[in-house]
Amino acid sequence: MSRQNDISATIRRIQKEIRSLPNISDRLNFILDETLTLFGASTGSISIADSEENVLTIVAAKGMDWEKKIAAKLPFALGVTGHAASSREIIYVPDVSKDPSYIKLI
Repeated sequence: MSRQNDISATIRRIQKEIRSLPNISDRLNFILDETLTLFGASTGSISIADSEENVLTIVAAKGMDWEKKIAAKLPFALGVTGHAASSREIIYVPDVSKDPSYIKLI
């Protein structure tokens, strides 16, 4: 099976399974876990953008303790994720720890 088929199948399965989860937090954590598994990653996060404050707020994370997660508000254009948010482009970084704009929160 091709990688594209794997991704499509995973997205369909996620769409089906999130309907049974009781709240948005559980749904976001499930989506994050499935995405990390699909791409073979051990850590990651989902952030929402606040365009009024120009910051990203982490709403789901793996590999980051709760206190850091709820305290993390990253300005747009700061770090890999901030750059992706400000440019509105997908940025693929195979190993963020080797990227010069990486900000370590964990």
